[in-house]
Amino acid sequence: MGIQTRVLLFDRWFAFPSTILRAVQHKMTVICMLKALKTLHYLYDGKSDPAAVVWVVDQAPGERQDPGFSVVVGIGNDENGKEVQAQIVFVRDRQRSKQWLTLLCTDTTMADEEVVRLYGKR
Repeated sequence: MGIQTRVLLFDRWFAFPSTILRAVQHKMTVICMLKALKTLHYLYDGKSDPAAVVWVVDQAPGERQDPGFSVVVGIGNDENGKEVQAQIVFVRDRQRSKQWLTLLCTDTTMADEEVVRLYGKR
């Protein structure tokens, strides 16, 4: 349709690595909420883990007082076999203060606050 964009925002419904990788192939930055599925894995510190496990590995629950933080993970390989990296931004759920929401951004240089701000425009 000729519509061009640099940033693609979507909700967890579409947050599958294959969908994200396809958008990256089209030179788009993806920002999305992640699904809480144990079958979706991300490469972190040499291991393939679900996002919830990435959180546990990086910080023990209750020890983190910041409103949020992020980790860089691998989400799969591009068409040339090169690993595609993304950051997972963990943000406190305002409705359930002991819960964390997970946002993914394929621009690993983007500040956590900017990821949250842009996702809020969705």
